[in-house]
Amino acid sequence: MRPTLLAVAAAVALSGCASPPRLYDYDNTFIAQASVDDTWEAVIDAFGAATWPVESMERASGYITTDWVGVFSDDLVDGMDCGSEALTLIREYGVKFNVIVREQSPSETELTVNTSMRALRTHLDGDNPRMVTCTSRGTVEAYVANEVFRQLGR
Repeated sequence: MRPTLLAVAAAVALSGCASPPRLYDYDNTFIAQASVDDTWEAVIDAFGAATWPVESMERASGYITTDWVGVFSDDLVDGMDCGSEALTLIREYGVKFNVIVREQSPSETELTVNTSMRALRTHLDGDNPRMVTCTSRGTVEAYVANEVFRQLGR
């Protein structure tokens, strides 16, 4: 069966409704007014309080990563750009954190928060689920830094 002209026109029109995630300019480096040891412990405490599973950590290099974490907060979801595609829904969002803790002075520590983001996109009828890569608008990184600062203030 040959597709009708209307079906072809609809497919062409809908294919123009897709857009990839944009790249955003934001600052992912934050300064903690605390020692490197206190900041390191605050990062671990913040991850623990959020129940984010630590995948690896190396104190000597100041490097901590998490496994993939589900994102459920609307504020954090709004901080992710997964692009758009006609007739699809995003069913799940995920983020993986990579945090670097570096001493700047005995009472000042640099905290760099990097993220990898993804989402499970499906067609409206639930078919063809696939993972798509998302980009950050910077709010997720700021959220992590604020959680670390909150732990430091305890």
